[in-house]
Amino acid sequence: MTVKRFKTYVIDYVDVVPELDQVEWIYYLDIDILFGAPFMDLVQKLGEENNIGGNDDMVSKFYFFKHLAYQYVAQGGFMIAHRETAKKCLELWRREMDSHLEEEHDQVSLNLI
Repeated sequence: MTVKRFKTYVIDYVDVVPELDQVEWIYYLDIDILFGAPFMDLVQKLGEENNIGGNDDMVSKFYFFKHLAYQYVAQGGFMIAHRETAKKCLELWRREMDSHLEEEHDQVSLNLI
């Protein structure tokens, strides 16, 4: 699972691109996720259903969604991270991945944090 840990650096990647300095929310999708409808429609629907950006009391604003097969609680291939608050969660997820390298799925480590 070592290759899957690179997604936990998504905020670091955005931080090195000056053109993205104004980006507050990062929508991450694994390369194998496909959409059959306009992406912005999904973004709007998820935002409304999950109150994304609407709860200022949250320490870390980091969102995952149910896996289609319901085998895991959350699907690690599609996440929404708040640039200023989600870094600690990503670090914890990466640490769990590193301690469970024998696991094939990153969701296993996600369920542990």
